[in-house]
Amino acid sequence: VQARSHLQWLIVVVTTLQPSMKLFHTSVVDKLRSDLTRKDRVCSIRLDSSGGGLEQWIELIGKIKEAMVSSFENYTQAIADEAKRLEGISKHPNWSFSNYFLVKEALALTFERSQIPDWALLQYAELESTFIDHCLLLGNTETPDDSTWPTAISASSSATLLQSDDKDYRTLMSEHKLSRFDFHQYIFARQARLL
Repeated sequence: VQARSHLQWLIVVVTTLQPSMKLFHTSVVDKLRSDLTRKDRVCSIRLDSSGGGLEQWIELIGKIKEAMVSSFENYTQAIADEAKRLEGISKHPNWSFSNYFLVKEALALTFERSQIPDWALLQYAELESTFIDHCLLLGNTETPDDSTWPTAISASSSATLLQSDDKDYRTLMSEHKLSRFDFHQYIFARQARLL
């Protein structure tokens, strides 16, 4: 998912409001709009000393907002699609909960950083539900992925329940070294932080 590019672009033509530049400015903007398939990605700003052109600045800010929202939606949709794909193959014998965890958590962190805590909470709830379902599927005898995950609670697992940054949980998960207790403690801490 991270290898995919979700970049947006916008061409801004800025000129001064000199009579000799007006025709040049108009022809450049018209040429760009006619050559590009996305005509809404060309914005024109004419600078003058009187402070005019407020509509042009409002248009520019609006286009920047649109591009940011579009980029965010494309990025989160790509991660959500990958999570859905991984969840769809969760019944396969070689399914990796670690991969699912990393993708699902990336989506939750994206929502958290974007100030959308309800959506982030939903991702963590789905992550914990999938963990429990997968443990039940394995007959509760193994942790997800394989039995190489430690099942005993180590002395280092006695961390404060509301801290999610005292260990590198993502690395522990990717290396299959995260205990069930650590997993549940991490999810609990992330949810508590969002609430």
